[in-house]
Amino acid sequence: MTTLRAAANRTVGSMMLTIAVIMSLAPFALVLINAFKSHTAIVQNPLALPESVNLANFRGAWKGANFTVGIGNSLILTLSTVFITVLTATLAAFPLARRRIASWKLISIYFLVSVTVPIQLFLFPLYFLYARLGLVGNLCATSVILAAINLPLAILLLRTYVLTIPAELDDAALMDAMVFSSALGRRKPAPEVYQAALEAVGVEADRALFVGDRVREDYEGPRSVGMRAVICVAHATEPPPDGIPTIASLKDLPGIL
Repeated sequence: MTTLRAAANRTVGSMMLTIAVIMSLAPFALVLINAFKSHTAIVQNPLALPESVNLANFRGAWKGANFTVGIGNSLILTLSTVFITVLTATLAAFPLARRRIASWKLISIYFLVSVTVPIQLFLFPLYFLYARLGLVGNLCATSVILAAINLPLAILLLRTYVLTIPAELDDAALMDAMVFSSALGRRKPAPEVYQAALEAVGVEADRALFVGDRVREDYEGPRSVGMRAVICVAHATEPPPDGIPTIASLKDLPGIL
């Protein structure tokens, strides 16, 4: 009994969905059928199939609505808006995600609130300003407005994406070259390792700063070839002796360069 009732419910549900689909597609089918017929044929019998494929209606609509100019303007407006939005949103999202500015929380809240502000509040002042500047109808000027409308949401979305990128990649982007001990046949603190690193990046020893976490390999070794050295205590396995320069993290490097 339960199986028959479930089957009946599925049948009724399928029939209702089929009827809903037909009712939704019927107007589109009617428009498509009449699009290939002349005006007289449409008036005589709008439900009849077209006797032949007539594209005169499409040509007339294309020329009458000036679609060529419209599509060209749409492409220019879309591409310029996307370019401005992506460029400016990226420049704002990265420092907000990496917290490079002190008031990043307030700025993020400001952009979040800006998403809820309706654009209708700014239509009159924007039109008045553009009319005074003679920019009404200028596609590039209009794209600036559209970019500003979409910018808060774009910044929040890009900030979320940047947060998924490991911060270590930012440090890796500063790398100019790599030296493998296996290729040299020597290991730190051999002077040949540091000399090979200097040659790889093309820097003199007195202009280089070596950062590491071990005193013998990353402080005494670099200094033997004339390099400056500092120990990063955030990754050190044991505290360095007194008198050795240290930093808490790589963020402190600008202070000693």
